[in-house]
Amino acid sequence: MIGNNVCIGEFALIEPGVRIGDDCHIAAHTVLRTGCELGNAVSIDSFCVIAGLPQTRAHEPSPGKVSIGDHTIVREAVTVNLPTKQDGVTSIGSDCYLMA
Repeated sequence: MIGNNVCIGEFALIEPGVRIGDDCHIAAHTVLRTGCELGNAVSIDSFCVIAGLPQTRAHEPSPGKVSIGDHTIVREAVTVNLPTKQDGVTSIGSDCYLMA
């Protein structure tokens, strides 16, 4: 689901099941994988990967999600991965600023 007034840059990949709130900016070459939920007015810069598989060898794929709150800025090349626990949530609050 894509909200109102959303800007999506060239070559951005948005997988099925992604939820994007109103007034978001998704830069070119961003990857939003299944399980990604963005609040309103979130800005994701180029080359970010949101909701990729956890970076652990012990992980077996399981449902989970990444939730990013309103007015959060995610700068270029940041990765935010799915949780390692069944039905878990990787949660980033509102008004945050993430850098790689």
